[in-house]
Amino acid sequence: MSRIIITTVYTPDELSATAREKAREWYRQHHADSNWYENVYEDFRTVCEIVGIALRQRCVLP
Repeated sequence: MSRIIITTVYTPDELSATAREKAREWYRQHHADSNWYENVYEDFRTVCEIVGIALRQRCVLP
């Protein structure tokens, strides 16, 4: 089943001062102590799976 994923990304310079502060506050509340990168990697794996890319993964920790 095909899926289309649409995401709009803005740089801080493209936001109004109010929107920029709101984004920073949201980040402070939700991501200050989290392992945010794990979600990014999981999203990347999901997107790859959707478009048919097989990732070869290996653990790099001892």
